[in-house]
Amino acid sequence: MTDIGANIQVYRKLKKMTQNDLAEKMHVSRQTISKWELNKSTPTIDYLIQLSQELKVTLDQLITSQKIVEKDRKENIMKKGLLFVQNYTPSNDTTWGNEAKDYGTRDFLANLAHDYPEISWRPVRFNELDAVLAKAQIDFIVVTPAVERLLNQLQEKYSGKIRVLKPNEYAQITLNRILEK
Repeated sequence: MTDIGANIQVYRKLKKMTQNDLAEKMHVSRQTISKWELNKSTPTIDYLIQLSQELKVTLDQLITSQKIVEKDRKENIMKKGLLFVQNYTPSNDTTWGNEAKDYGTRDFLANLAHDYPEISWRPVRFNELDAVLAKAQIDFIVVTPAVERLLNQLQEKYSGKIRVLKPNEYAQITLNRILEK
């Protein structure tokens, strides 16, 4: 059975858009997007065309069965990576990848995203590690020089891929983007 509302929601989230973001692009209210996603109302054909353009999917993808949409979702999920740091200032935005408020960490995460575009990054301190690992499937951890001393403890908690940055690599990742600007 077709669930247009669920399809809209899946493709919106794949584009990392909030209901507000999509509503602004569509020139409708957030409540309208919510009603569509909850199947309380159905978008007109004009809105379906606009949705397909904004979400960069075909009309077939919007109105097709949930099995195909789920396959698209699984194929498009980005890997998740952690930047293991000594300290950072958390932001109020707790969506994946937007947890750093301080410029240094946020800029470094942007630089990592440039170098590893298939991975969505967020910072983590040692005292947050257990909670983050319990909530998300982590594919990769990059360790900054300041916390390399905790590498053995990290390896006890996480058995996946870990890359330890040497001080010159850490500086280079930072400087490369500064010099490009």
